[in-house]
Amino acid sequence: MSFSRSIRLAARVAAVASLLAVIVPASAHASPETLRRSLGNIIQSPLDVVLAPVVAGRTLVSNLRDVDDTTAVQVFYAAPGYFWLAGVQVGAAVLRGVSGGLELLPGIFLLPFETDIDPLFDPADRGAAMVELENPLAENDIAKWFPMVTWNVRFGVTYTSAEY
Repeated sequence: MSFSRSIRLAARVAAVASLLAVIVPASAHASPETLRRSLGNIIQSPLDVVLAPVVAGRTLVSNLRDVDDTTAVQVFYAAPGYFWLAGVQVGAAVLRGVSGGLELLPGIFLLPFETDIDPLFDPADRGAAMVELENPLAENDIAKWFPMVTWNVRFGVTYTSAEY
């Protein structure tokens, strides 16, 4: 084998190794959290829009019960307050979907690395929710390779709640 041929072989091996280093995750502790949150927000935001009137009604009743206002304020607040709360809920649900879309590309890019980005819209994670189910697969090793099935189910989020 000549010297130039061995140099070409070494260059090919280095090229293949470089390509594999980029494609194959460098760490066994890669984090799918950003992609998981993104997909969960994209899929669950329409459910928040559908449940916005229900959440607005529950929030309104709760606020009227908890706040010591006069009877007149409670009577006249109810109708405009309901429509305002429903509008806020729909707007926040749309923002949840948009933030999920914005986090999708970084989530795909960060999948092989041990880092995540902070949530762009964290009330979806922190507010009270009508439906909240922990996914048992979310903490499993399968979450690293299939983040699209490992998000926690959270919809019907009260974006105006005091828990935030």
